[in-house]
Amino acid sequence: MSQQDIQVKTGRLTDMLGQLEDKQQQLEQLVEHIPLSIAMFNTNMEYLVANRMWIDGYGLGDQDIIGKSHYEIFPEIGDDWKAIHKRCLAGDIDRNDRAPFPRADGKMDYIRWEVRPWFRKDGGTGGLVMYTEVITQRVELELEREDLLKREREAREKAEEATRLKDLFLATMSHELRTPLNAMMGYLQLSLFSGQLSEDNQYMIERSLGNSKRLLTLINDILDLSRINAGTLKIVPADVSIKTITDTIYRDISLQVGDKPIEFMMVVEESIPETITHDSDRITQIIINLLTNAIKFTEDGHIKAVVNCKDDTLILQVEDTGKGIPPSKLESIFDDFVQMDNSMKRQHRGVGLDLAIVKRLVMMMDGTINVESEVNVGSTFTVTLPLNLPIHDTTTESE
Repeated sequence: MSQQDIQVKTGRLTDMLGQLEDKQQQLEQLVEHIPLSIAMFNTNMEYLVANRMWIDGYGLGDQDIIGKSHYEIFPEIGDDWKAIHKRCLAGDIDRNDRAPFPRADGKMDYIRWEVRPWFRKDGGTGGLVMYTEVITQRVELELEREDLLKREREAREKAEEATRLKDLFLATMSHELRTPLNAMMGYLQLSLFSGQLSEDNQYMIERSLGNSKRLLTLINDILDLSRINAGTLKIVPADVSIKTITDTIYRDISLQVGDKPIEFMMVVEESIPETITHDSDRITQIIINLLTNAIKFTEDGHIKAVVNCKDDTLILQVEDTGKGIPPSKLESIFDDFVQMDNSMKRQHRGVGLDLAIVKRLVMMMDGTINVESEVNVGSTFTVTLPLNLPIHDTTTESE
C-alpha cells in the first residue's frame, strides 16, 4: 500500500470519526436539553447517562453518578421498583401516566414515567432507559377541575332537591287553597241565582265570582305545573271521543270570546277516528290553553282550531290573527311565567303559564309543539301527539 493510499484511508477514517463525534455531540445535546428527565443504565442498574433534568429533578446536585448503582444513589427504592426494573431487563416495557412522588420536604409531586430496555447491536439487553416527567401542575389543575365539577354536581343536586320541595309545597298549598275557593264560588253562584239581589249587589257578586274563577284558574295552573315538575302528574289514557271533547271546548271558548269581533271556528277533520286512546283531560287542557292564549292577543279577525290526524299522529292546530310574536321571543314563550312584554302584562290577564303547561304536557306524551308567527299578522301553534297512547305505560294519579 502506497503512502498516498494510506493518507487517503486515514483521511476517510478521520472524516468518519468526525461524523461519529458530531452525531454523539448531537445525541448528547438532545438528551441534555429534552424537557424530560432521562437516565440510561447497564444491566447492573449502574448509570451510563443522566441528563441535567434528571440531576436537578431528583436533587442530586453536583454528584458524579456515572458508574454508580441506582440503588446506591437512591437507597430508599423499594422492592416494587426493583421488580419493575427486573421485568424490564427481561424485555418488558412499564409506564405510569400519573404516579404520586413524595418529596423529602413532605411535598407531594406527580410524575409520568416509563421504563424500557435498550439493546446492544447483537440483540442482547444492554440495560434500561428511564424517562420521567414532573406533571404536578397539570395534575393539580385536573384535581381542581374534578373538585369544581364535584361541587357543581352537588350544587345542582341541591338545586334540584330545592326545586322538588318547592314544587311539592306549591302543589300542596294550591290544593289547600282550591278547596275553600270552590266553596266560596258555590255560595256566590247561589247568591246570583237567588233573585233577591239589588242591581249593585248583583254586580259586586258577579265581579267577585269572575275574580274567583280567574284565581281558581291560576291555582289550577300552578298545581298542574308543580305536579309536572315534581313528576306526580300522570297521563291517564282511555277511550275518548275527539268530537265530544271539541264540542265542549267550543261552547266554553265561545263564552270567553264574548263580544269581541272575532270569528271562532272549531274544525274536526273526517280523518279523526270515532274513538282514540288518549287522556281526555290533557287534550282538553292543551287545546283550551292554546285557544285562551289566542283570545288574549287577538282583538279582531278569526281564531281557528283544527283537529286532524295523519297515519298514527294526532295533529292539533290553533291559528289566530292576533298581535303575533317577535322572532326574539319565539324561543322563550314556552318558559314558565313568560309574557310578551311589560305592556302586555298590564293589558292582558294571566301569569304566563298556559304555553309552559302545554309544552310540558306535549313532552310527557312524546309529542312536539311548533309555532309560526308574524308580528301584526298572527300566529299558528301546531301540536303533534301519538294518535293512541299505550294504557299499560301509565298509572292513575289522584289529587
